[in-house]
Order: sequence, then structure tokens, then C-alpha cells
Amino acid sequence: MIKDRFEAGHIVIVIDSGGTYRHLFEALGGKYIELSAEKSLNLNPFLFPAEPSGRYLPDSSKIIFLVGLIGKMWKGDLNENPMSEVEKSLLSQWISDYYRDLPESIIPTLTGFYDYLQALVAANGEAILDLKKDQLFPFQEFFIVLQPFAHGIYKDHFNALAQDYLVDHRLVCFELEAIKCNSKLYPLVVQILFDFAFEMVSKHPDATKFIDIEEGWTNLDDASREHIESFYRKGRKTKTSIRIITQDIQEIKSSKIASAIKNNAATFILLYNEKASSREEIGAFLGMNALDMQKYASLRRKNGPGGFREIFIKEMGQSHVWLLEPSLWSMLCLPLIHQKETKSLIWLKNMEI
Repeated sequence: MIKDRFEAGHIVIVIDSGGTYRHLFEALGGKYIELSAEKSLNLNPFLFPAEPSGRYLPDSSKIIFLVGLIGKMWKGDLNENPMSEVEKSLLSQWISDYYRDLPESIIPTLTGFYDYLQALVAANGEAILDLKKDQLFPFQEFFIVLQPFAHGIYKDHFNALAQDYLVDHRLVCFELEAIKCNSKLYPLVVQILFDFAFEMVSKHPDATKFIDIEEGWTNLDDASREHIESFYRKGRKTKTSIRIITQDIQEIKSSKIASAIKNNAATFILLYNEKASSREEIGAFLGMNALDMQKYASLRRKNGPGGFREIFIKEMGQSHVWLLEPSLWSMLCLPLIHQKETKSLIWLKNMEI
């Protein structure tokens, strides 16, 4: 699907782990970005294309995203330790004020916002004094917790002055395997990459876009639900398809954004599943009827040369079973093919058989 969409002229963004698409992206000439905690991630959640005037004017979706991201840096799991409505409202106002007061020649960064807020608090204006008096915002705790991200060990990860992948690449994959075990960075990076995908949707309203999310979405929490629903709404209006992949129905059922995914997805694609109990659970969750279940149970597959896959696709009220057979070219781009088999396929390709 990724290859076909790219060859059809679509913009394709993939979020993955495990190197699944490395060979495919090399063959297609796509941009394959491997993120690692051992070197700068070169991210900047505050940065987006400036207006012709040189000013950075965030929309409401961007402000909501930044409030959630900063909240996650500050409090960790927002399901277990949520921000109060007052805290969210204040952060939203301060972020908006930061962009408003930002000189045209200055690039917005997390460090810049941190310093801006510190200066605002140090000035002890009437509004800040009232907040301190009524203990409506824990300034000291906030600055201590965010210091590593603004001036400490994580500074280089989230304060890039340029992001080379924000140019007009038509095929981009973010590989997350190297940071999956970093419990501090991983959920933050996932949230930032989702926002990058949102920006690409907005930046190319007339182009057909395909967002393939195979990794990281299970790390999104309640604070992301509004963002995800906005993503789907915007996608429908801007020629964007969003594919979220899971290997276990429990991932979706236990996810904090399960309802946002299920209620907004118009198409479901199911692969071969030999366990009847698992098929029944999936069917019940997706609201499949008896005919759908018969089609789902009939799926076949064959590995090796001459192999194929049958897949079940349900779109709105219609469901069908399709058979897929990869071409020799496609098989050469798959990461798990046996070395001997690959050599045989290369020989056949060269012999034009």
C-alpha cells in the first residue's frame, strides 16, 4: 500500500519501529529518519513555517498540542497525574503570549518559552502575584521539572533551530526502535511526530496524503484524544487517509484514544487470523455481522515463492475479501525474505523471467 500510494503521487508519512520499511524506502528514494537518544533528535515542537511577514502565528490546534506536550514533560502520564483546567488555561495563555511577543528574527523554541515565562514570573506583575497568592500554579515545581528539557540533558533533543524533514519530501519514515526503551523520551517523541503529521496535512491541502502509523499510537493518552479527533476531521477535508495498525485488538480496546480511532475510521482491514476466539472478539468490537464474519474466517495465506495473502476489507456497510500477490520487485524490498530466495529472485529479474 505504501509503494502503490507513493507511485500514485501521494505524500506518504510512516511512523514505525523495527526497520520494516528500510529496504523499501531505499528502493523508492524516500527519507528514512532513525531517531536515537544517543545523538540529538533534532526536534523542535515549537517550530512551524512562519508567515510571509516572518511572524509565527500558531492556530488553536498547535496551542492545544503544546499544552499537552509541556504537560507530559511536567507531569508524566497525564492519565494518572492530569493537569487542572486552570493549569491548562494558564499554559495556553502563556504560550500564545510567547508567540505574540516573539521578535521576528527569533525562532520559537521550548527553551525560549521557558526563559520567557521565567522572566514573566520574575517581574512579579499583578497577575503573577495573584496566582502566587492564590497558589493556582506551582511555578517552582514547573521550572525545576522542565529545566532538563530547556537547559539540561534533553535540551538538544527538543530545541532544534531547523528541521530538515519539514521540507517537501513526498516519502518520509520515522524509525523509533532505538528510543522505544527510553521511557522519558519515547512518549514525547511520538506526540511530536504526530504533530508533524498534522502539519503536513495542513501544509498540503490539495495533495493526496497517506499517514501510516504503525508504532507509538498506544502511548497517546486522554490528553491526545481531542488532537486525534481534530486530525481525522482535518484529514477528511484535505484528501488525507490515516492508517493505524495493531497486531492485537486489546491494544485498541485498552487504548485511551480507542473511541476516537473507532468512531472516525471509515475502513477496517483484517489479515488472516487462525484463532476463532480472537476473530469473534474483533468482530464484536467492530460491529461485524454474520456475513462479515464468514468472509473473515475464510481468509487464506501462503508463504514462499508463489505466496499470497487474502485480506478482509470493510468500508462503511460493504465488505469484501481481496487476494494480494507481490511482484518480484516488491519481494526484493521486503526485509524478512530469505537471503537464498533473494538471490534467486535477483537472478530471475536479471534474466527477465
